[in-house]
Amino acid sequence: MTSQTAKHRYTYFYCIGGHTQRTDCDEPYIPVEDLESQLQSLHEYLQLDEGKAASIGRELLKGIDRFEEERQSSTKRLKTRLEELTTERDKLLRAYYADAITLDQLKLEQARIGKELPQIERQLQITGSHVEAARRLVAAALNLATQLAAVYADPEPRARQKLNHRYSTE
Repeated sequence: MTSQTAKHRYTYFYCIGGHTQRTDCDEPYIPVEDLESQLQSLHEYLQLDEGKAASIGRELLKGIDRFEEERQSSTKRLKTRLEELTTERDKLLRAYYADAITLDQLKLEQARIGKELPQIERQLQITGSHVEAARRLVAAALNLATQLAAVYADPEPRARQKLNHRYSTE
């Protein structure tokens, strides 16, 4: 869908696929005012009432809380394993100094530990918490979902034009 202004006064939308005969679309030209009216009706239809938004919000926040619990549990396991490996490395070195293991055994075990440590450290870096950002995003999205019609009905024509352009390009 694209728009065009005729005679510098009339802006309308049409299906470019049908116009160029790349598709079998037979939608007629539609004045921008008619399309905006249809979009306003669609926004009113899609808009969530406060109760539904609150219900959806509670479920989303429960999911975020479950995710955070799992993340904390995983972080705890990773930190425990990191401590275990550090202790193993120290014990190996002491065992080598006490002539309890050979140099080859020390090298083999140090290589194993040296391979696992960076993996754990990398996992710890990527398991950082973004819970508060997720909570804010849920709140913002639900706030918008309860005000869709009002947002689209913004008296500033340029705001509506931006939304229309966004809809037609995505």
